[in-house]
Amino acid sequence: MKNRDVILLAAVPWEGLRNRSQQLAALFAKQNRVLYVDPPISFLSPFKEASLKERLDLHKEGARQISENLYVCASPPVFPFGNRLFHINALNQLKIGQYLKKVAAGLGMEELVLWTYLPNTADLVGSLGESLLCYDLADEHSAFPHFSKAVVENMERRLLKKADLVFVTAADLRERKKDIRPDMVLVPNGADVRHFQKVFCEDLALPEEMRAFDQPVVGLVGLIEEWVDLELIAYAAEARPDWSFVLIGPVKADTRRLAGLSNVHLLGEKPYKALPGYLKPMSAAVIPFIKNRLTLSVNPIKLYEYMASGKPVVATDLPELRKFSPWIYVADSKESFVKKLEQAIDEDSTKLKKKRLAWAKEHSWERRYQTLCEHIEEALKHRG
Repeated sequence: MKNRDVILLAAVPWEGLRNRSQQLAALFAKQNRVLYVDPPISFLSPFKEASLKERLDLHKEGARQISENLYVCASPPVFPFGNRLFHINALNQLKIGQYLKKVAAGLGMEELVLWTYLPNTADLVGSLGESLLCYDLADEHSAFPHFSKAVVENMERRLLKKADLVFVTAADLRERKKDIRPDMVLVPNGADVRHFQKVFCEDLALPEEMRAFDQPVVGLVGLIEEWVDLELIAYAAEARPDWSFVLIGPVKADTRRLAGLSNVHLLGEKPYKALPGYLKPMSAAVIPFIKNRLTLSVNPIKLYEYMASGKPVVATDLPELRKFSPWIYVADSKESFVKKLEQAIDEDSTKLKKKRLAWAKEHSWERRYQTLCEHIEEALKHRG
């Protein structure tokens, strides 16, 4: 796909944790002009999280240029409860649509490809005069807390039917939605392999705080949310008090269970460019997700990033992870989790690290992007 204008309606801000949306936006921007739209916050959001206050007026800046073909803008703030009440969402999407028309016109964008991650944009699509609508389905949105399951499912059903193309990241998600949209294209997540394989560089500097931890180091990189099994981490830390357990990422979950465990270290969010340095001294990396309706449908980006860094991966027993069991260690209980960690650390070798990297190269974002573009080009051809 070349010389197109793309508006990407993201589920995470551009400056947030590096996600599928930012990775694909950067790849689109190599040969197309891209407007990356941060997800809206409600007028009430700063009362729940004070740091969001600065985002209330960010939309007034319009489009900020990130690179030659890549622009980012914030959505204007919206009324609360849009994911609970249909009429509020309709008003919110009308407001966002009017704003995006002005921004797109200011950039001279036309013949748009509209790329969305958000079910609530079902009430927005069509208002921007897009020539192609793509829905990139990456989560079971109706399972998120504080959303109305019925309302979100209704919005997503409408979006699935309206979209010209639907991509889906996980087999479970495709299975759940196939009655609505049987022609969904499975395109899992991937890794920025060139970035994470820096772990293999001998001269890669270690962050000072990582030097202080006793080996072996078991690491988790990513958002620490309620779907992360902190009870499991605590169990493993108590079972192996001579190991270090390092959690890297913004903390949104209740971490009281980890309090008092001297071998558990919460380091907070780190810059994306620094992550290889944090991964380098890790003996194993973990994906300790609780099994629920949301995680059953997740295809974790961290799996591919861990593999690109050559680290052995130990994960809880979820459908999307179980199928990778020839490559990773899958645990079905607390006791098994500790045993699999021991096995992963004991078995690790330079040969295995290189095999993991080779596997990751087959699952790079560039490979995923190529697949997406093949389908987009075919759809555009049929649209004339």
